[in-house]
Amino acid sequence: MCARGGDYFNGAASRAKAGEVDVHAPYGVMGGTSMAAPAVTAVAARILASKPAILSMAREATRRDELAGLLLQSCVKLGFSADRQGAGMPRY
Repeated sequence: MCARGGDYFNGAASRAKAGEVDVHAPYGVMGGTSMAAPAVTAVAARILASKPAILSMAREATRRDELAGLLLQSCVKLGFSADRQGAGMPRY
């Protein structure tokens, strides 16, 4: 899963390559994927914690796919093209 950062006001950063973005995360003074990845990971952790059935699954591809699907379903579009924002910004 590729998490890319945008500016503090949810702007899409211009450095992402077309088609490489799965989800978008905001950042402030510091930025880029290194800041977006922890934000998206936190949302994924909250989703996983609220889904005991997925949490108890073996740590295999099925569990990963279930969590990724829920994460992508939680996304809100930001008004940019999919190649700039992916599915949007995950919300929980």
